[in-house]
Amino acid sequence: GDIHLIHAQANDDATSARSVAVMLASIGNQGLTLGPVLSTPVTTSLSTSPVARLRTVIAVQANYNKLFEVEYDQNGNSALVQMTAAYAMGAANVTLDMPDLSALTGWSNTFGLASGSSTQATSTGSGWTGTDGGVFPAFVDGVLVFTASKRVSITP
Repeated sequence: GDIHLIHAQANDDATSARSVAVMLASIGNQGLTLGPVLSTPVTTSLSTSPVARLRTVIAVQANYNKLFEVEYDQNGNSALVQMTAAYAMGAANVTLDMPDLSALTGWSNTFGLASGSSTQATSTGSGWTGTDGGVFPAFVDGVLVFTASKRVSITP
């Protein structure tokens, strides 16, 4: 049968947001409780040459313990790094490092982040109840999905 999704989001401030969703076989009145604000991630520079590479450390929180990601945005260029709970193997903190892609055939340093330019790092943690569907939850009745994000600025 059909599964319906009810979603609520709160933007706590200009740099922080949280959401909760519930999957239901039948629609009705539903109360939803948001998870806590995501702990502020720590973003640092790994290298500045030939392109800037960044590292973000996210503290694992009970509601946000299944999927972790950081997206770096700078002047039209972006990079996304993700890690699943299975890869993190129960760590209290997950470390998301931008890989060094400079040796790849076809890579141009213009694709990367530039040193000395302000960069937005948006970190997100997600977690869910019920059966794990791999990278995302199984779409079954009663599953709750929690997501929180926080953005910081860094100049590598």
